[in-house]
Amino acid sequence: MTVYLNEKPVEITNNMTLSDFLVKQKIPSQGVAVAINQKVIPRDQWKSTLLADQQSILLIHIVSGG
Repeated sequence: MTVYLNEKPVEITNNMTLSDFLVKQKIPSQGVAVAINQKVIPRDQWKSTLLADQQSILLIHIVSGG
């Protein structure tokens, strides 16, 4: 299966959760928001959100400052 991480194709296995995907891609979970097909996924749903073929995953890095 293929998903698109910030518009770049990434091969994944069947039944992969969003949480597993982030770990496999070595993406830290702190300071990141994730949207799948333009819908933000709450952090408490990452472990239960299964990825599907051709989904678009957008990572948004949150930066604080002033």
